[in-house]
Amino acid sequence: MSGGDRLGDSRGVSVDSTGLRAGSGSKFVNGGVLLLLVVHFGLANLANWGKSGTFDELAHVAIGYSGWATGDHRMKPVAVLQHRWISLPLYLGNYESPVPEGEMWNYADNWGYGRKLMFEPVDRERPELGLKNDPQEILHTARIMSSIWSVICAWVVFIWARRLWGTVGGFVSLALYVFNPNILAHAGLATIDLPAALAFTAGMYTLWDLLQKVTTRGLVISSIVWGLALASKFSALLLVPMGLGLMLLRLADGRPLSVDLPRFRKEVTTRGGLIPVFGIILVSHFLATYITIWALFGFRFSTFSGDPAMLPIQYTDVDGVAKVNFVTQFEHYANQPAVKESALLPVIQMFHSLRLFPEAYLTCFLDTIGTVSGFNSFLNGRFGIQGFPSFFPYCVLFKTPFSVFVIGALAVAAHAIRRFHQVKRLGRTASSLFLTGFYATAPLWTIIGLYWFTALTGHINIGIRHILPTFPAIFILMGAAGAWLGGLGSWFGRDVDSELIRTDDGPEQGEPFRSVVPAPVRLLAKWSMAICLGWFVLDVTGSYPNYLAYFNFIGGGTNGGYHHLVDSSYDWGQELPELARWMQSHDLHDPATRKRRVYLSYFGSTPPSAYGVHATLLPGFFDRDTIEPSYREPVELRLQPGVYIISATMLQSVYSGPATGPWRQDYEQNYRHLQNVIESLFSLPLPEQAQQIERHGGQSIVQNAMRHYEFLRLSRLCAYLRRHQPDDQINGGLLVYSLTQPELNAALYNNDVPPDTYPPPLRPEDNVPY
Repeated sequence: MSGGDRLGDSRGVSVDSTGLRAGSGSKFVNGGVLLLLVVHFGLANLANWGKSGTFDELAHVAIGYSGWATGDHRMKPVAVLQHRWISLPLYLGNYESPVPEGEMWNYADNWGYGRKLMFEPVDRERPELGLKNDPQEILHTARIMSSIWSVICAWVVFIWARRLWGTVGGFVSLALYVFNPNILAHAGLATIDLPAALAFTAGMYTLWDLLQKVTTRGLVISSIVWGLALASKFSALLLVPMGLGLMLLRLADGRPLSVDLPRFRKEVTTRGGLIPVFGIILVSHFLATYITIWALFGFRFSTFSGDPAMLPIQYTDVDGVAKVNFVTQFEHYANQPAVKESALLPVIQMFHSLRLFPEAYLTCFLDTIGTVSGFNSFLNGRFGIQGFPSFFPYCVLFKTPFSVFVIGALAVAAHAIRRFHQVKRLGRTASSLFLTGFYATAPLWTIIGLYWFTALTGHINIGIRHILPTFPAIFILMGAAGAWLGGLGSWFGRDVDSELIRTDDGPEQGEPFRSVVPAPVRLLAKWSMAICLGWFVLDVTGSYPNYLAYFNFIGGGTNGGYHHLVDSSYDWGQELPELARWMQSHDLHDPATRKRRVYLSYFGSTPPSAYGVHATLLPGFFDRDTIEPSYREPVELRLQPGVYIISATMLQSVYSGPATGPWRQDYEQNYRHLQNVIESLFSLPLPEQAQQIERHGGQSIVQNAMRHYEFLRLSRLCAYLRRHQPDDQINGGLLVYSLTQPELNAALYNNDVPPDTYPPPLRPEDNVPY
């Protein structure tokens, strides 16, 4: 390969830095790309237009808006670029801001700030006290801003794939991205996962392009992209070892490098000469990143615009007395157990003492270290704290349209046949061609390999969204399947050349590749590609608008997905509007007129009443007083027959407080004990109740026992419901059960619970089957 063969080179066509081309068919190409980008933008936003806020959106909007409105960063902007971006039009718009005061502000409660911003008035009896913001309008605005990143990422996917596989391959990759249900599910959400996908894709693309030819323009673009990428999410720090790996590969390859910088124009032909050039690249990228991070934090070290937030750290003194010590936010997160064990803590503390980075940035980094140490997770009927090595492979298996697997196989076959043909025709060795192919696609394999390694060895297994940054790279590689549709290349004129598809001194033009494949095989592969692409698009558009809950037939479809995955892979609190419509259609929306009781255990951060859902609240992820401050119903000692609506994540007891995970013998013992104590206590006359409450340690102790009992009761109920099919499902994630009194007795009071519902006592960190 000559020194001129670089990413983006072409022969016989004019290709600019956008990846779009001048020449015959350019209007068709540019128009097709624009159409697909518009379709992607529309699907991503319209699919979520009628959905309630997903679990994390409330917090992300609050973090960004509070930063603009107060100049304060105490809400932990772990993805400061995205937080600033999605909330900018909200800050510039005519919205009322929550008053920064009270526990919500002092304890940096972004969930509480978000609920005040979006859902006040929370007191229906005194609406004049609350804010007048429209929650759906806020969500729509933030979601539109977020989806812009996904459109840009789709554009980069086309550019990169086209330069590797030609225009047809570029369109194959673009279509796989545009219509992928997992991309669509998160592209239109005000979260931080799709911006991370763009960060990895654009960062590696611009750097790899720069390493083939260094120009002032390329250096500036790559540096800016990396500055923004590394401010997008802390996982983007993986770009640093990825980028260094690309530099080492480029150095090992040793081919000449053209450098066109001010006062420095030459062809570097030695490995020693590459080192100072790479040094310039590193310095430029570091400075761009450093300045970007400081700029996004207002070039201010302190987290706080005024008095610092003081957060509580609970500890036990030498006499065994529980106490609380109030410390600064940075100290609070530095004292988390997982953070104190991290080898990075002394480095972060040194950065803090020297003020090398904004304090809020370092605090968020400490918080991220604590978060990634472990998280509740569920997979195929198993619960775990430390995660499962098979979690993400199963996510891909269950949540990828089956047609994509077939297209992937056709891509592998096309590339293998092309390489086999090149070995025979050009007399080159298979190993040399393998190295050539690996070099051309090295950034893609680097993203996939390193990111998947960290995902498989990590402990956060709560959703397929955490491997979305690898999807664009996978789709770009799958563009090789476009070779089976090579005849379409004539529509675009002379196609873009690439080292991967060349067989001699000129473009392959599809003919040499097709000549070595028997006609029946070519025809079968071509029709398979056409059918699979059509099936893929119909499958995905047919699941509109429920992309978040999408499961293929291997995973049991949308209604069967809860058996395998929950949380952000399935049930993320997004279906409150649909729940309200369902209750309306079943005459259950009005508490005063409905004839059946309605119970709800909801996994989400949005107040159900904000969407007209009024039900007796069972335990959820948030306490009922937190998520519904105006909720007034007393806790029921005995649940009544009626309609039970259970979020799939709560059904699997992933976040059931003191009763998390499968029903176990120790849960059963605690449940029976608390059931007897509480029912006996509240059966007494009021004066005797008061005496017993004081005897047991006061009102707070009894309230904690009651909360513990409620979670145990819900967990036992869910253990019963898991053995039965729901009577209805609301877009998959909300399961509906109509329970009679005998069924409630069997679920909550009978002693003959099947033994397999609670195995012997196990440690909480053990991964155990239901």
